[in-house]
Amino acid sequence: MKRIMNLFCLLIVAGWSVNSNAGLISANLTVSATDWDLLGGAGGGPSVDPVVLDFSIFFDNSADITNATSGLVINNPNLASSSFLYGYDALFDRLSIATESAVPSGCGWSSPGLCTIIEGISTATPSASSFGVSDTTGSYTARDISVDRVQAPSPVPVPATIALLGLGLASLGWSRRKKA
Repeated sequence: MKRIMNLFCLLIVAGWSVNSNAGLISANLTVSATDWDLLGGAGGGPSVDPVVLDFSIFFDNSADITNATSGLVINNPNLASSSFLYGYDALFDRLSIATESAVPSGCGWSSPGLCTIIEGISTATPSASSFGVSDTTGSYTARDISVDRVQAPSPVPVPATIALLGLGLASLGWSRRKKA
C-alpha cells in the first residue's frame, strides 16, 4: 500500500510539472521590420521605414485562436491602420497579427495593411518569421525583422495545475503521517 501511495504522489507531481507551460500568456513586444522586397506594385518600399509594431497581448495558449481582438492592444503602430486581429497556433506556439484576417496558420492583408507572424510567443525569445506590408505604393515583405520583448512572459498557472500540486502535497503529507 505504501509503494502504491508513493507512486501515486510521484505521478501527481510529475503531471503538474509537464503542464507548467500551459496557461495565460502576457507579453509586451516591439516588432521592427526593414529592408523590403517588392511583391507587387511600383514602389521602392513602404511609406514608413522601418515599420514598427508595438503591442501588448494577453491570451490563453492552450488552444488555437482565430480572428480575435480581445487581449490585443496596439500601442504605437507607425503605419496607419484602423484595427488589428490576431490568431494563435497552439501546436507551433505561433502568433499572427494582421489588419484583415489572422488565423492560427498565418494571416492575410490587402492595401493598406500589415501582417506579421511571431514564432515562440510563449518563450523568453520569440522571433518573427514574416512581416508584410501593403500600402498605396505596393506590397512588400521584410528581409530584416527584429522582435524585442519589453518584459518576460508570465504564464499564469491553470487552476487544475494548482489543484494537482495541492493534492500531491497532501498525499505526501498523508503518507508521511501514516509512516510515523
